Amino acid sequence: MPPNDETNKSWEREASDERTLDASNPFAQMPGSSLSIGTMVEGKYRLVDSIGEGGMGVVYKVEQVLLNRQMALKTLAGTEFSESSIKRFHAEAKLLAKLDHPGLVKVRDFGFIDNVKPFLVMDFVQGRTLSSVLKTSGVMPLDVAIKIFVELCFALGYAHNHNIVHRDIKPSNIMLTTPGIDSENEHVKVLDFGIAKLLHRGLNETDSLTRTGEIFGSPFYMSPEQCLGKPVDHRSDIYSMGCVMFEVLTGAPPFSGETSIATIMKHQSEMPLTLKEASMGREFPEEVESLVANMLEKDPDKRIQSLLDVAQILIGVQKGLTGTAILNKAVVVPDKKQTNPQTKYLLIAACILFTGVLGMLGIVCYNQMQSQKPIEHAPDLPRLPWSKISQDGKFRIFNFPESFSIGRIVFSVQGQRVKKDARGLVTFPADKELQFVPNSLFLSHPQFMNNFAEDDIAILDFKDASLTDEGYAYKITAQAPLSDDEMVYVSHLKKLKGLGIKNCKITDTGLGYIKTLPLKSLNIDGTDVTWKGLSNMDCIKHLEFLRACHLREGGKIIKALKGSRSMHFLSLTGSDVCDEDLKDLATMPNLQELNIGYNSKITKKGLAYLTPLKNLQSISVDKCGVSVRDAIDVLKTMNLRYRPEFPEDITPELEKEMCEIWPQVENKRSH
Repeated sequence: MPPNDETNKSWEREASDERTLDASNPFAQMPGSSLSIGTMVEGKYRLVDSIGEGGMGVVYKVEQVLLNRQMALKTLAGTEFSESSIKRFHAEAKLLAKLDHPGLVKVRDFGFIDNVKPFLVMDFVQGRTLSSVLKTSGVMPLDVAIKIFVELCFALGYAHNHNIVHRDIKPSNIMLTTPGIDSENEHVKVLDFGIAKLLHRGLNETDSLTRTGEIFGSPFYMSPEQCLGKPVDHRSDIYSMGCVMFEVLTGAPPFSGETSIATIMKHQSEMPLTLKEASMGREFPEEVESLVANMLEKDPDKRIQSLLDVAQILIGVQKGLTGTAILNKAVVVPDKKQTNPQTKYLLIAACILFTGVLGMLGIVCYNQMQSQKPIEHAPDLPRLPWSKISQDGKFRIFNFPESFSIGRIVFSVQGQRVKKDARGLVTFPADKELQFVPNSLFLSHPQFMNNFAEDDIAILDFKDASLTDEGYAYKITAQAPLSDDEMVYVSHLKKLKGLGIKNCKITDTGLGYIKTLPLKSLNIDGTDVTWKGLSNMDCIKHLEFLRACHLREGGKIIKALKGSRSMHFLSLTGSDVCDEDLKDLATMPNLQELNIGYNSKITKKGLAYLTPLKNLQSISVDKCGVSVRDAIDVLKTMNLRYRPEFPEDITPELEKEMCEIWPQVENKRSH
C-alpha cells in the first residue's frame, strides 16, 4: 500500500505522524511476519488485504465468511512468543471484548493461527486517521477540534472507568469514521487498545527505549512518567491527549528532538510553549490555553484528573461560556515551595474559571478509578440542571449538549407518542410527563443523570418505554449494561414514577439506592434482584405495574403485595409461584392483567383461588401445571375480557371453545 494512498481504511498508519523516529513506529517493516492473502483463519476468516505491518503487529482486512461481513484481524508480529506473553494477551483480549462504547473499536474474537500465533478480530471501521487529516488539511479550526476531543474524552474516559489505560494515544490511533447510513457526521474511534500494553509488560522499559520496534508508545506523545519506565495510570493518557490537542491546534507536537532520546528528555525537562506562541500568534480562549497547559504538567498529580472533566471544559468553550470550576476542582494544588511560573499561571486561571458560571451544561466530576469499594451513598456532586421552566410556567426548556445526543425524550399527546432527540435546545409542555430513553453514550457516563433536575423525568427507560393515557400502564422493556453503582445517579430523581432496568447486573444493593423513590411502575426482569430487595422498596404497596419474571421465591413478593389496591399489572412468569401464593394474589382487587406462566406448581386448585378478581381482564397461564381443559373450566367463570394465553398446540376443539367464550384477543403490550 503506498504511504500516500488515501484509502479510508480503518487501520492505516501515516509515516508523517511518527516523522523520523522509526523506533516509535508500530508498523515499521518487519520481514517474515505476513500471511498470504486468501488464507483461511480458523475456518471463519478469509484474509482479503494487508492493511498495515510492523514490528509490533500485522493488521489485515478479513471477511467473516459465514456472515459475509468485513472485519479487521490483528496478529502479533514475529514467529516466537513466550507462554506468559500469550497468556497476558489472551487475558487482555477477554477484558477488551467486554468494553462496549461507540468510541471504541469492539473486539469480537480471539484465537491462534496454526495453534501458535495469537490474533484478535475487531470491527472494521471506514474512515481517516487524525494523522492523515492533519497531513492533508493542516491546523484544525478550534470548533472542529473540540467536537473531536469531546468524543475522544468520552471514549477514553469510559475505558479509564473500566481500569484500562491506552498508553499509546497519538493521531494515527484516532479514527474519524466516514459518514454513512447510521450517521451524517464523522465520529471518533480509538484504535489499538491493549496489544501495545501487553507487549510492554514483558519488557524492561528502560532497555526497550533503545530497541528498534520495541519502544512502547510514541516519543512525541509519551508522558514523562512513561518515558522513565515508571508505572502509569489514566493520567498518562491525559498527558498524551494534551500532546495531541497541542499538535491539532498548532501544527506540531509540544516537544520534538532530533532523536527519540532527545524528545524524551524534552518531556522531562522543558516547559511547553503556549498555544499562541507555538502557533505564531493565533488567539485561543483562556480556558483552552489553561487546559492544555495543565494536561501537559510533568507531575501527574498536578494534571486535571479525569477526561470527563476535560470534556466539560471543552463543552463550556463550545457553548461560549465564560468559565468553569472543573479545572480548579480536579487538580491537586501543589505546595507553595514547589510552585513554578507555569503552575502559578494555571492556578490563577483556575481561580478565574472558578468564578465563572457553567450554566446549564456540564459533566459531573467523577473518577470511578479512584476507589474499587462499593458506593454506599450518592456522592456529594454538583448538580447542574439542563432544564428550566419558562417564566409563564407553560414550558420546560432543556439545553442539552449541542455536539452530541444523550438519548431521546418521549411524551404522549392525545394517545400518540412524540419523540425528540436530547440534543441542543429542546422545549416540552410543562404539564407533560416526560420519559427519558438514554443512548449508549449516556449509559457509558451515567453521571450525566445529575444534570437532570429532580422533577424533569417521570419515566426512566434504559431501552424503550411508553406511557399510555391510562396512566398506570408504563410499558417498560429496558435492556442496558447497568450495575449497582449507576443506581446512585438515579436516586436524586425524586419524582420518578416508572423505571425499567431489565437484563442487567442490578442487585438488591442497587435497588436500595432508589428504595425511597415514589415509583408506580418497575421492571426488573433479568436482574439479580431478589424478593427481599424488592420487598424493602418503600413503594411496594403503591406499585401499579410490576414485572419480576424469573424471580426466585416469587411467592414471597406476592405476600409483600398482599392487599394492594394499586396493582393493575403483575408479571411473575417463571418465578416459583404455587397454588398457595395465588390466595394472596387474589387479595389485589384492582388487578387487570396477570402473567403467571411457566410456574409448574400452579394447578387447577390454585386457579380457582383467583375467581374473586372481578376486574381481571387478561391472564397468561401458559406452561403451568394445569391442563388446558381444566384451565378453561375455571377461567370461564371469571369476567375476563380477553382470551387467556395457552400453548399454541391446543386441539382445534378447545381452540374453538375458547373463541366462543372469549372472542376478543388482547393486543399484547410490549411490557
